[in-house]
Formats: sequence, structure tokens, C-alpha cells
Amino acid sequence: MTYPGGPDDPFGGAPFGSYPAGQQPPYAGPPVIPAPVPQSRPRRKRRGVILAAVAAVVVISVVAVVVWLVLPDNRSTPSAGPAVTTTTTQSTSTTPTLSVPEPVSPSQLAGFLLSLDDVKRLANAANDYKTTDSTALNGSEGITVTPPQCVSALFGGGTEEFVPSDVIATLARNVSLVGDMKKVGLGGLDQRVVLYENPSVASRLVSDIEAKWRGCAGPVSVAFDDGTPTSHYTVRAVTHGNRNPSIVLVSATMDNSALFVSTRAVVAKANVVVDLALMGADLGESAESIALEILSRIPSS
Repeated sequence: MTYPGGPDDPFGGAPFGSYPAGQQPPYAGPPVIPAPVPQSRPRRKRRGVILAAVAAVVVISVVAVVVWLVLPDNRSTPSAGPAVTTTTTQSTSTTPTLSVPEPVSPSQLAGFLLSLDDVKRLANAANDYKTTDSTALNGSEGITVTPPQCVSALFGGGTEEFVPSDVIATLARNVSLVGDMKKVGLGGLDQRVVLYENPSVASRLVSDIEAKWRGCAGPVSVAFDDGTPTSHYTVRAVTHGNRNPSIVLVSATMDNSALFVSTRAVVAKANVVVDLALMGADLGESAESIALEILSRIPSS
């Protein structure tokens, strides 16, 4: 993308670090508890066994006589009725299962970004463009933005906007204009998806970005270390999408070019943050249209 008043890529590339998963000791299985050793029963003398057997016979005989004397004659005893079967109903409780969104994996990121034909369909882009993919966040070497916290209000995909240590993966597709920018139409587009651990982290980041942008309304300048004249912008107030209010938008106009407008958009879905940076003239709601198309490709669960 060609930025007015600066080199082709004032940020350059700055790969973000990743932390490999820590090694854990292999699972050795449940602890083995040895079975108790059976104890041998003590032997009794044969004489004691015989006496015990005789005693048992005598007891059984006495019990039989007593039962015969007590119980009445079988003929006077009424016949037993049918057996009654009692069924016990045991209530079971079912624990409700909550639907938790499944995290998006890094292999899915490429399918979320738009092709050049998609961009031309959704934006006023009648010129010639080229596309370049990147798996790194952008650095900010060579430029100085004043106020410094407003870098992300003008440029997308920077390490100032995202926390590199929390990023699992990212993929960006840059659509840059071949030749000079016309008076109307898309001058360039950076579309990026950034993957985080879970949806709450992604949503919190978007809230933090919106808070920064709200503090940038007014004049913002960009100075270049290579001697290029300083660019001056006027950042407008933060707004939200007309068709999807969760899309956060902010625009800035170059002071010496009323036609040129830089538009930023950021939104979260699942554990993915969508980050857009458009520049050009007469772009209308192109930023929201592109954001909506990318959101439609990200699964909710």
C-alpha cells in the first residue's frame, strides 16, 4: 500500500514471537496398589471339628421340632395370593449443557480474507491492484506519530495495536494500488485477522482499541525519519457500523488533501479480531461491507 507522504511501507515487517507449548512429563498411568496377601486360615484339630458338627446336627433337630409344634396344619392355612411386585421409580436429574463457541484454529485464517475480486465487488475499486500476504505484525520503525497512542487510529496491524505475546497467529492481505491513486476509488486496503486464545480475550482487545481511538479525535501528525515532510491528519470521532454496531470505525482526513480519507475498522468474532485499514476517496461504507463479508466467513461455534 502506498501511504501519502511516506514510503511504500512505513512500518516494515516485524515478526511476532510465539511461545511453544511447554513440555510435560508423560502420564505414567494410575498408581498401582498391591492386593493384600491372603492369610492362611489356622488349622483346627480334627476332634474339635467333629464335636462342632455333632452340635450343629443337634441344634437343627431341636429347631425343626419347635417349628412343627408352633405352625398350624397346612390344611387350615389360606393359600398365598399372587406376589405383589413393588416398582421404585428413581428420579434422575439432567445437567444442562452450555454451548461454548469452539476456538478458531490457525489453519482457518486464510479462508477469512477476501480476494481481489471480492474487494472490487465490495468497494469502489476500479483501478489495478496487486495483493501480498503476510504472517507478521507490522512494526513502526521510521515514523513518529503524535500523539503516540494514536498510531492504530491511522495504520493497521501494528504491534502497538495488538499484544504480540498474546497473539496465537495472524494473517494479513494487502491490496495495493498499481500506479497513482485516482481522484476517487480505493487507494489501498490492509485486511488482517488475528487469532487469540478465546473469545473473551478478542472482545477485550477490541474494547481497548476503541478506547484509544476515542482519545485521538483531533489533529494527529506523522513524521518520517527519512526526511519526508510530516503528514497532518484530522481524526474524526469513533462511530459504529450501521448494519452491525459491533464494528468499530474511525476515519481521518489529510489536511492538505480533502479527498483522501483513511478509514480504520476493528471487530471481534469468536476468538478472532478483524482489523481493516482502507485509504482512498469516495469509499462510502466500504469498510463496513468488507468487515461484514469477513465476519460471515468466521464460524460462531
